[in-house]
Amino acid sequence: MLITINVDVAPVRDLFAQLRARMQDLSPVMRNIGEIVRRSIEQNFAAKPPGRPEAWKESKRVKEKGGQTLSDTGRLRGLFTVKGYPDRVEVGTNVKYAAYHQFGTKPYTIVPRHKKALFWKGARHPIKKVNHPGLPPRPFLMVQDEDWGKMHRAIEKYITKGNT
Repeated sequence: MLITINVDVAPVRDLFAQLRARMQDLSPVMRNIGEIVRRSIEQNFAAKPPGRPEAWKESKRVKEKGGQTLSDTGRLRGLFTVKGYPDRVEVGTNVKYAAYHQFGTKPYTIVPRHKKALFWKGARHPIKKVNHPGLPPRPFLMVQDEDWGKMHRAIEKYITKGNT
């Protein structure tokens, strides 16, 4: 006695075709991951005190006038962009001074660029140059531990269900 079982593999073949197509272009899930990272960066600014996992060193402006470190005008904290590509995600800012605050600086000299002297209220004038002590690093472009799980779940959801 011969028993024959016919299995329709078309649904399995279709599923593999869908998986292959999803894996060719990961830009939807990369954008999702970028948004997770962007929200994490925003949380680094929103933390009380600001900075995670370690609080940032308080700025001179905050000590003297109050407010929040790295948030004088809000320009730095509000200009993070997300770009998702088929094979990567980029999260960053075009604010020129962002790297100085992220990594800190060594001491440097400030000299006038367009005038003969520097000027600010309360200083004795004329001032030809100022020796700045440098900026301490205040890392804000950081992904927190809890966000890695969110990213893993986003990838799993994209691979298995095709949506973000």
